[in-house]
Amino acid sequence: MFTIAKLRSSGSENSKLQEVGRGLRLPVDENGNRISNEEFKLNYIVDFTEADFAQKLVDEINGELPEKLTISEERLKEVAEQRKIDYNTLFFELGAKGYINMNKEIIPDKRDAFYADYPEFASGVSSNKVTDVNKNKKGEIHVRKAVYTELKTLWENINHKYYLFFDRDLTNAIPQLLHDILRKNDIFGNVTLYSHRDEVVNDGKAMMIRKNSGVSYSIKRPIPYNEFLKRISQQTSIPILEIHAAMCELAKEKENGIPEEFINEYSVANIVSAFSDWRIEQLQTRFKYSRSNQPVTETALTYKNGTPREIIKQGNVGTMFVEGTPSDKYLYDKIAFDSPLEKDNIMTDISEVVVYGKIPRSSIAIPTIVGENYSPDFMYVVKKTDGTKELNIVVETKLVKNNATLRDTEKVKIKCAEKFFNQLTLDGYKVSFHTQLENKKVKQIIQEVIAE
Repeated sequence: MFTIAKLRSSGSENSKLQEVGRGLRLPVDENGNRISNEEFKLNYIVDFTEADFAQKLVDEINGELPEKLTISEERLKEVAEQRKIDYNTLFFELGAKGYINMNKEIIPDKRDAFYADYPEFASGVSSNKVTDVNKNKKGEIHVRKAVYTELKTLWENINHKYYLFFDRDLTNAIPQLLHDILRKNDIFGNVTLYSHRDEVVNDGKAMMIRKNSGVSYSIKRPIPYNEFLKRISQQTSIPILEIHAAMCELAKEKENGIPEEFINEYSVANIVSAFSDWRIEQLQTRFKYSRSNQPVTETALTYKNGTPREIIKQGNVGTMFVEGTPSDKYLYDKIAFDSPLEKDNIMTDISEVVVYGKIPRSSIAIPTIVGENYSPDFMYVVKKTDGTKELNIVVETKLVKNNATLRDTEKVKIKCAEKFFNQLTLDGYKVSFHTQLENKKVKQIIQEVIAE
């Protein structure tokens, strides 16, 4: 979620559009690479003087989809292959739902519902990507008490607090690790900005781009030494005294000590990044979870006394919403989701499932070795067709085609979750944890678990 809050009104419409454009370019990873496999939201906050511009922008973007759009035969075949169904089956399915006519033209009145049910056909900016929050206030979602009662035991167990413990010998490795990190060539320095100029010229025969040299700027913004140590400690959990001792040792080796200008945010970020890389490489098999003795109190779905909440905010369940009534087995009375894959899971009624629900955002705090908590997406209580065995399943959805496209931190969090739920099973409550990629249906996961 990104937010641009303007302190003053811009002069021209060009300036206003540039500000929105800068916000749309914000989603990048830690290496500056554009992130395209996740959904991001940009809040653009303006005062009343730009209300007309904002409304004009909303109407323009939402109106970019043509009123009449024909699906090509090639595109229909591609989507049929993605959904693993026959081309003719998909064509008749779309016709039966009233989404297209015999000429494969999308029915204008059904356009929004069509793209919600079949997001694979969407290209570019789809309808209602931009909304005015003043006109579209997020609703509330009711928790179905009868469904929660069936999920209660699973919910309370996955909400029980667990501590993360590293192998004891790792403590002895920290001094050497700091020694090595602080001596890397690119750890200390200042932020340097480079610029260059590309000029479009015409030689009389053709247009071409002429590259011109630019300038570089070095930004020097030192911070107090105690603040420098505190920020590293907060982000790595390494004691301040250990960091200070390592810095003193390094200063003694340098003839003129460590330049004061290098005690800055840039150096902090580099030290923390190097530590995170080491943590991901070295700690994946050198930690364990231990159950605390603290009782479960207030949660995202319950009050302190354990009774279920009647209402929760829609934003805690999903940023997107479609009209309709979900299965009676589903935990909530509305369909809110964060991705097409989640929407499919909510709308899929599986006979073996007793009850299921989307886990509210960040409500389960599983500690991980990357220093961030982790919370999966779905929970299921399942029985075999003969009703002889009850199973608890927790699912994490990832809108990617294979594990190779997941970021390293995401892979590590998933491994931590696997170990967490394995420990939960060892502690007497069996939970089966699975990662769902976009090419796998949740029904397949449940059937695989049942067959185990």
